[in-house]
Amino acid sequence: QALESELIDRVVVSTEDSEIAEIAEKYGAEVPFIRPKELAEDHVSDFPVVKHALLWFDNHDWKVDYIVFLRPCNLFHTSKEIDKAVEKMLGSDFDSIRGISRAAFPPYWMQRIVGERLVPFIESGYEETRRQELPEIYQINGSIEVIKGETVLKKRNIKRSIYGEKIGFIKMDDIANIDINTELDFKIVEFLFPCWQRDLT
Repeated sequence: QALESELIDRVVVSTEDSEIAEIAEKYGAEVPFIRPKELAEDHVSDFPVVKHALLWFDNHDWKVDYIVFLRPCNLFHTSKEIDKAVEKMLGSDFDSIRGISRAAFPPYWMQRIVGERLVPFIESGYEETRRQELPEIYQINGSIEVIKGETVLKKRNIKRSIYGEKIGFIKMDDIANIDINTELDFKIVEFLFPCWQRDLT
């Protein structure tokens, strides 16, 4: 989808794995650097990974105004949605644009365990309200994120956030919420992805 975008100049894959790098290049992406192994462990957040890439670009005279951050575990986005997010960012004063979809489960119904009891996670007054009557809530789906390069590299970015403070959004279909974290997620995506691609044509 990134390669089909009309607004993305270069498609770069950050990885520590030589096999992934080879596959990425085979399909048309660039792998100009290998990510340090310490930035490829399960506990590593997005911030140091994106910052590492941006510093590499800066040190090699690649001018980067914006990064379109596409996670490999979030597959359900189109090149048109990518371009829509980029267009919303261009000429705006947003630090980033994030893809959102309707929340898969109402947060008002979520519970936490205290001792042997369930108590509401959020005291909202909506705990027993029918779904149809609940306020519409969106979740960040992680599928498309457009970020100003300078937002990540600002020295005053003490929150170590790649998104900054002024965040815009694009609404996406509910299917964009699907994120591969488990083997079950993988099987669901393996089944749905070909159907979704067919529906686009």
